[in-house]
Amino acid sequence: MKKLLFILFILIFMLPGLGAEEIYISPFQLRFTPGAGTDRNAADQQERLSALLQRRLKDLSANRISYRALPPLSPASFNVLKRNIVETKLEASVVCFYEKIDFLLFGTVTIDTANNSYAASFSLYSKKTNTIIKQMETGGRAASAEAFVDSLAPLLDKDIQILFPPQVTEPQPTPTPVPSPGPTPSPTPKPSEESARTTTGPTAETTEPRTTDGGRETVKVITVPEEPTPKLWGMYLAAGYFFILQHEWSNAIIPAFTAEAGLRVEVPLIDSEDFDFSLRFGAFLNYAFSKNKPNIPYISYHSARLKIPVELYFQFSELFAFYIGGGPFYQLDVIDYQNISRSFFTDTSIALGFSGVAGLEFDLNPDGSLTLGVSAVLDAAMFDT
Repeated sequence: MKKLLFILFILIFMLPGLGAEEIYISPFQLRFTPGAGTDRNAADQQERLSALLQRRLKDLSANRISYRALPPLSPASFNVLKRNIVETKLEASVVCFYEKIDFLLFGTVTIDTANNSYAASFSLYSKKTNTIIKQMETGGRAASAEAFVDSLAPLLDKDIQILFPPQVTEPQPTPTPVPSPGPTPSPTPKPSEESARTTTGPTAETTEPRTTDGGRETVKVITVPEEPTPKLWGMYLAAGYFFILQHEWSNAIIPAFTAEAGLRVEVPLIDSEDFDFSLRFGAFLNYAFSKNKPNIPYISYHSARLKIPVELYFQFSELFAFYIGGGPFYQLDVIDYQNISRSFFTDTSIALGFSGVAGLEFDLNPDGSLTLGVSAVLDAAMFDT
C-alpha cells in the first residue's frame, strides 16, 4: 500500500510537466557601465545571480511552460562557445543543435553601481524557426542586484507566457435526446407540418452543422506545413596553389594560382546517427595561371578545365567529413609567349584527362549549409604528341 501511494505521489508530481514546452535558461552575461567600476568578484557574482534567475523562473513553471537550467555543454558546443554562456543568436543555434534543445533563453544584465540602477536584455531563441521569437528589455533602480533579479523573473515569465497560449477546444454539439416511445401512436402529421419538421431543428439522427453556406455544410481544413527537406545541392568554391610535374614546362614556367567553382548534387545512401554515406556528383570549372621564370622569355600560360567528378562522401561526426573521388575533364590551354626575335605568338591546345581528389570538410554552422575544407587534387592530361 505504501509503495502504491509513493508511485501515485510521483505521478501527481510529474503530471503538471507533461506536454509543457521546455525552455532552457543560459547563464546571463554580467556587465558594468563604463566608469562605474567593476566588482572584483564579478565572475562569482555573475554565477550567483544567474543561478538565482534560473531558480526563480523554475519556481514559475506552469502547465504550459517548464523552465530548466542549461546543463553543462558538450564538447561539440565549445567549438563555437568559449564558455558556458550564450551571448548571440549564432551561439544559441549551435547550443540548441548539439544539445537537442527547442527553446533557449539568454541575455545580459548591466549594472550601474554608481546609481544603483540595472538594465536587462533577454532573447528567446527557437530552434524550429531559427529565429529570436521574443526580445525582452527592462531596467530600473533596485536595492541590490539580487532584488533586481527577483523582480526580473516574473517579468520575463509574463512575456514568455504570451507566446504559449492555452489550447482551447471547441465544445462538441450535444445530440438531442430521443424521446421514449409512448403507449399510443402519435397522429400522422400533415404534409406541411412534416416538411417544416424536416427543415428546422435537429432530430435524433442529425446534428446542427457548425457552419452553413447556401444550405450546405462547410468544413474548414487546416493545412499542416510539411517539414523542411534538407538541400541536396550546393555551390563549390576553391582556390589554391599547384605544381607542374611535366619536366619541359616545369623548367620554363612558375605556377601562380588556381581557382575552381561549380555545383554539387548529393545523393544520401546511408543516414544514421553515427555515420553518413553519400554519393556526390559535380560540375566544376577550373582555371590555372602560370608565368615564365626570370631567365626565360615572356610566357603567359592559361589553363581551363571542365571537370565532372564523382565523390564518395563519408561523415563520421557532426563536425567533419572525408571524401574521395575523381572523374574526367576537358582541358583548354592558351599560351602567350615571346620567341627569340621578340615576336609575340599565341598558341592553343586541347586535351582530355582524368582528375583524382581527396579532402576533408568541416561544418561551420549546425545545419551544414556552410563548410570549409582542404583537398589534394591530381590532374593528368593526355596531349597528342
